Amino acid sequence: MSLVEEVINMESNNNVASIMFQGRLFIAWRTAPVHFASADTRLHLASSEDLVDWTWEQTYFLGSDLREPLFVEAEGNLFFYFFQGGTNPTDFEPLGLFSSQRSEIGVWTEPQLFGHEGEVIWEIVKENGTLYSQSYSGDYSTPGDAQDLGKLQLFFNRSENGVDWSPVETDSVYTGGLTEVGFAFDLAGNLWGVGRNEDGDESGWGSRSFFAPHTNLSDWRFFSNESDQIIYESPKMFRHGSEFYLVARTDPDGPFWSKDNPVLNILPAWEHHLYDLVSFSLRQHGTGIWKLDQETGELNQVLDLVGCGDTAFPSIIRWSKNMYLILNYSSTIDDNCPPNWIMGQVSPSGSVIYAQFIEFLIQE
Repeated sequence: MSLVEEVINMESNNNVASIMFQGRLFIAWRTAPVHFASADTRLHLASSEDLVDWTWEQTYFLGSDLREPLFVEAEGNLFFYFFQGGTNPTDFEPLGLFSSQRSEIGVWTEPQLFGHEGEVIWEIVKENGTLYSQSYSGDYSTPGDAQDLGKLQLFFNRSENGVDWSPVETDSVYTGGLTEVGFAFDLAGNLWGVGRNEDGDESGWGSRSFFAPHTNLSDWRFFSNESDQIIYESPKMFRHGSEFYLVARTDPDGPFWSKDNPVLNILPAWEHHLYDLVSFSLRQHGTGIWKLDQETGELNQVLDLVGCGDTAFPSIIRWSKNMYLILNYSSTIDDNCPPNWIMGQVSPSGSVIYAQFIEFLIQE
């Protein structure tokens, strides 16, 4: 089913974004025949004042894949960002970043191309009226090898108006294997984050947590010289009080990086990494919430969220002082959850968008 009559959902529904703007909840989601790149992909936008009656806002179709939707508010205006991919289901082909601005209900400007060639924006966080974006670009096609660094670059930019972007301090804040980074600011303006290290760098593979002082937000200081063996995919971070929490894909039968396997360690690094990628795809995954230890950079899971099979692309909205709305996607849950991640991605049952509230209880 769909929230609005004007659109038809296909089997695979994922990549969800959301925001509260002028008293309305806006959501966007990707729909396609399969999880992988498709020429039939659409991005649908809808909004609601009461979470019951929904208004169709816009549908984007460019004849190729569309992903990574993001809403941002700047200077009283609402913007929608996304990137265009290719049509090859076995490759990751960023073709361009696009932005569109809403003028009234159901009226959005034509998408405008921005950013540099091959760039993908993963997250945008608004802090004290300024937008901060984390993006990446580079060689997505070759397997990660700790002896072959420099394939991917991370960028940390800022904007006041949602249109003009510039580097926070330096053009690139990192070179290596990190791509998706969940990040948030503390009350003093310092930056905290967790990055997905799927492609590998000198620290290995998995995930890396870091801190950057407010005096230089491009000075990313990793807590460890070795990656966490657990990979936190699709990471999104939020702050509650003085604590930081990460929402990401779980891997209960992991870890991702099998660095202590004596047999695999005999193989060339890229073959070992390929084994880990295949193993990850053949395991069951879910969505969870972790608390960041600000002394060690370690993550401790505190909650499992709804989700199984093909899942985890969270969008987080602070609903009230102690309550958050988390939107995500998941394979169908009713007695037919796929046995592993890859089966969820290709299952004809597809995936659906879901929402749930979480509340922090005050200890008396």
